[in-house]
Amino acid sequence: MIRPFKVFLSVLVVGLVAVACIHAEAAKKRVPNRIVWFQFEQGMKLSKKYDKPTMIHFTTEWCGWCRRLEKEVYTVPEVIKASRNFVCIRVDGSKRRQIVNYYKIRGYPTILFTNSKRKEVHRLPGYVPAERFLAEMERALKKATPEDDTKEDATEEDDTKRDDSSEEE
Repeated sequence: MIRPFKVFLSVLVVGLVAVACIHAEAAKKRVPNRIVWFQFEQGMKLSKKYDKPTMIHFTTEWCGWCRRLEKEVYTVPEVIKASRNFVCIRVDGSKRRQIVNYYKIRGYPTILFTNSKRKEVHRLPGYVPAERFLAEMERALKKATPEDDTKEDATEEDDTKRDDSSEEE
């Protein structure tokens, strides 16, 4: 009676290990099903480290068009896929006034694209539907990664470093 139990237990363990291995392998290949957002400082460090442009979403809690953009555009699979070409940063404009002033943000939502050296390359004020948003992302990516972009000074001073307020996102 003990022998069949040991066989059953062995088969069960082997099966569980196989399922775990398959699941782990699938997780490696899985792509995010949402845009991965960073806080400003962390996102800018990643942008510089990986020489990757940024997409900065300036928003506020009270902005209805911002919520609509988040629900109708940022959830579209093609937008999510295209977002992987950028370091995506979310800035709450009512909490991060120094950053808002630095980039001269006048309304919400505003999507600002920068190259990895923090230089603005493209701006998208207001809400736009997903198809146009994708086209704007492509345009921004081309502007942020031109062939002669490497000639710019990578040690550009950033006035936003002095912002001590914390962002809750």
